[in-house]
Amino acid sequence: MLVCSVYDFYPKQIRVKWTRDGQEVTSDVTSTDELADGDWYYQIHSHLEYTPRPVHAGVSEEQAHHRGVRTDPGSGLISGCINLIQ
Repeated sequence: MLVCSVYDFYPKQIRVKWTRDGQEVTSDVTSTDELADGDWYYQIHSHLEYTPRPVHAGVSEEQAHHRGVRTDPGSGLISGCINLIQ
């Protein structure tokens, strides 16, 4: 399982998105609601069930990416990326 945790963001509106090979992954994804930290900031956690795929005999290479984007147009962008290669 891959986990993406986003901390200390404001305003509350945010979208965490997982992509694989440039395409958004929507199956096997679970996320918490935005959780208040008690200091005017929020946090959210997203989980992706992950199974590596073989590229060819004896070799497995997989990339899974996550990116969080604030939905308030005036608030800017939060982004992050996980590259997992096996």
